Amino acid sequence: MTIRIQPENRKYWWGALFGVALWVAIANQTSNRSISNSSIEKAISHSFDLSRYHDIFFKATKSMVENGTCSLESIESNGGWVKSHNHPNRNWYFTYCGESSNIYLDADTGDIFFMNE
Repeated sequence: MTIRIQPENRKYWWGALFGVALWVAIANQTSNRSISNSSIEKAISHSFDLSRYHDIFFKATKSMVENGTCSLESIESNGGWVKSHNHPNRNWYFTYCGESSNIYLDADTGDIFFMNE
């Protein structure tokens, strides 16, 4: 099962799944997080296939950090983006964001999604 979450719907999805208290906490976070390009580069520096997918990894990481989906620290501690061996016929990569499931990135389309396996 794949659950696609668009950034504009993220607050409501989390609220429906985990309850009002978490939704309120997320709703009160600022969406204007400022992160440096060098911080993003450091977080993704050990990603699989970085030379091939650098731009898509950079863009996805920046988007996820700015909208509160993930922290740079979580992405960096995961080693950046890791190739999914559960889906060998697809260019899917994942990273771990705190207590949530793995977050996947389709390197061909730029889609970011959660998956229950």
